[in-house]
Amino acid sequence: MSAETAERTWDELTLSPAEYRRAGARYRQRRSARAYLFVVPYLVPFLAFLVVPLFWSIWLSFNQGGLLDSARFIGFRNWREIGADTELTTSIKNTAIYAVEAIFLVFTLALLLALLLNRYRKGTASGRSTSSPVCRTSPRSSSMPPASTAPKGSNASGG
Repeated sequence: MSAETAERTWDELTLSPAEYRRAGARYRQRRSARAYLFVVPYLVPFLAFLVVPLFWSIWLSFNQGGLLDSARFIGFRNWREIGADTELTTSIKNTAIYAVEAIFLVFTLALLLALLLNRYRKGTASGRSTSSPVCRTSPRSSSMPPASTAPKGSNASGG
């Protein structure tokens, strides 16, 4: 293949800037479509069980009725009523106190347990004896005889 033929072949493979932009746009569109196909199975339940009920509840809060009978728009009257309700404010206050106390207690206990477990790491003397599933005994307390009973300096194989 001559240099002139190779140059002509290379020019045929080279895209103009407009063709390059169109090819890049097609590639990005195919890639995005494939990504959306993977997201759809998670998006449908998310919309059905979270987003739609959320907005429906907000819409119902500005209406009277609406679940079994027809809804009648009343504006912020429901919100004013719950703001003036002492039982609601008391229950919100109790819930907030309980949440703060429970979170504080759980994090404190978790931190103390982590510090306690960090003190007795596996590999230290107390950690080896407590964390190993194998029962460790000394060779003297074992019922097995020693590996070699021949006197020192003699040939144990008998020859």
